[in-house]
Amino acid sequence: MNAVEIEEAVSKLVEESFDPARFPYAFLEAFGNKAATIQRLQSTGKNSTNKTDVTSDGVTADLQRNNIHVATCDSIGPDTVAAPLQRLIDSPTTAKHKAKFVLATDGQTVHAVSLTSDDPPLVCEYGQLADHFGYFLELAGISTVRQIRENAFDIKATGRLNNNSGSPRPASGRGAGGEGLSSVPKFTQIARSYLLHIGVLDWTQINPDIFGSMIQAVADDEERGALGMHYTSVPNILKVLNPLFLDDLHEQLKEADKNPRKLLNLRKRLARIRVFDPACGSGNFLVIAYKQMRAIEAEINILRGEADRASEIPLTNFRRIELRHFAVEVARLALIIAEYQCDELYRGKRLALAEFLPLNKENWITHGNALRLDWLKVCPPTGTGVKLVEDDLFQTPLDQIEIDFENKGGETYICGNPPYVGSTWRSLEQKDDLRQIFDSRTREWKSLDYVAGWFMKAADYGTRTSTSTALVSTNSICQGQQVAILWPLVFATSHQIVFAHTSFKWANLASHNAGVTVVIVGISRKIPERRLLMSNGKPGEEQSHLVQYINAYLISGSNVIVEKRRVPLSDLNPIEAGGKPVDGGHLFLNAPEKRSLIDRFPNATDFMMQVYGAEEYTNGKVR
Repeated sequence: MNAVEIEEAVSKLVEESFDPARFPYAFLEAFGNKAATIQRLQSTGKNSTNKTDVTSDGVTADLQRNNIHVATCDSIGPDTVAAPLQRLIDSPTTAKHKAKFVLATDGQTVHAVSLTSDDPPLVCEYGQLADHFGYFLELAGISTVRQIRENAFDIKATGRLNNNSGSPRPASGRGAGGEGLSSVPKFTQIARSYLLHIGVLDWTQINPDIFGSMIQAVADDEERGALGMHYTSVPNILKVLNPLFLDDLHEQLKEADKNPRKLLNLRKRLARIRVFDPACGSGNFLVIAYKQMRAIEAEINILRGEADRASEIPLTNFRRIELRHFAVEVARLALIIAEYQCDELYRGKRLALAEFLPLNKENWITHGNALRLDWLKVCPPTGTGVKLVEDDLFQTPLDQIEIDFENKGGETYICGNPPYVGSTWRSLEQKDDLRQIFDSRTREWKSLDYVAGWFMKAADYGTRTSTSTALVSTNSICQGQQVAILWPLVFATSHQIVFAHTSFKWANLASHNAGVTVVIVGISRKIPERRLLMSNGKPGEEQSHLVQYINAYLISGSNVIVEKRRVPLSDLNPIEAGGKPVDGGHLFLNAPEKRSLIDRFPNATDFMMQVYGAEEYTNGKVR
């Protein structure tokens, strides 16, 4: 089950009358436990999986191994729940069977403790349990992001919208006579009820950098099954944005102190910064960049005694490209929401509302293929007008005028998290995308991952205007054969790696947190005296070092690149394909196949050895 389905199931549970005997099983069912699992927990005798040792009058307990120890109370009172909860915590079986949570409820209040994290205890009214479902997401095998655990509203709102995602949508076609036909969407009684239902939610709690990813997944049939798994956490985004340009802005703010002239110069600089994401998705990177810049601007205004001053940071400075049409509109909506929330936070609700409506029809997000478009036209460096013809949610007129930037001569920063597609899994269109970029540069481009196209486009863009780029990528572009193919081409444009973060897991909401291992690489033609090299140390710790040089392998050292060879350096026999098995899989055996072969041919053991690759090493697979 995904997070939205869990929230809906918990909401339904607490809306029903509280049944002490049924609650533990219904709660576990809401987090994806199957009927057979629930039946074994409910059963008695030697086949029961209930490991609890907590028994007393008026209290029923259930302990599911490796999951949760739950107690329900028949009576209601001020201390009814606290005492059973402590018994669950103190129970030897809780530790023996490695329960992640303990929970006690009397149908009026809920007390819970996470035993595997530093999260504070949860105390809430029973009817509010759905607002805190994120506290228990680990029960469903979901290792999530703190921002989503602490703000369940975004998932709740997405779920309400998701309920109505099957409503009729406008469709067009051609009639027999060639005329265009449009079917008018029907606003049904069911659609009306959903609209009224979501209308009672407190939408002031919305978090645009989370909600954008959620609503995008609702609208995309291919992503709906993994709802939320592409959410990019704020800490991870800041690993990109801070060394790219935010650290420098904070340092300049610190140096300005209370000097009015220096503060004014920094405010003018902020208003002229362009942030460009050429693979924006639902716009998380730009939303966070905007909110961080607004926070700096607000501090400047306070120090200058101008706290009520309107922001001078225009949304049109946050340029993006996105392939999927609906994601384009979600990204623009997320930034508009972020603008309103910043206005409300820094200027007050009255001024925020006065300037929020009507929504601006200027369209600063381009719908298209980033590897085919001319980035200089999408994000021009000198204030050149941009024209985008797009029929969107805000009814942009087809005769839309060109949008002129108000920041001629400002800085441009490219950032983002382009799609990860290995060379083996690229579609024909994606192969053609890379062909158009690399074919005139190298014959080896077919071995590159899809993300390499964004690095090359960014380097080309940087030769025409002063800019710096930081992209998240699979770590494969800084390992093995891809290094010798991609990085000499990037370095030939006079770009160098000016900061980087070595391999780490990109956290997501997927079940079992099946995140991809990534790196962050920052490139620029503006070369600092010292370069920032970041890496993960102990859990929860991050190390950073200022180094003289960062090479293509993201190591502090000279830029030596290992080139591939087709013949050995010495008289040794040649290696045909390294450790790559190219026999079609016929020489690999799983455990049952091995036993079957040995039963028939005992001497075959002399010709067998265990194979260790990435899957075998990390997941305990046997081949």
